[in-house]
Amino acid sequence: MACENMTTEDALRRILPDIVAVDVQNDSVTRLCSRTPAECIMLVKAKEKK
Repeated sequence: MACENMTTEDALRRILPDIVAVDVQNDSVTRLCSRTPAECIMLVKAKEKK
């Protein structure tokens, strides 16, 4: 990833090894759930710039 703000990348790097469930909704929202119930990341598909 090439992010100016490393917060998202750091969170993904920390949680990805512990992902136990992936929930995809409407091809635009993906929720990654870890073994720890309080830890999850929700990814939202970005809208295309025209």
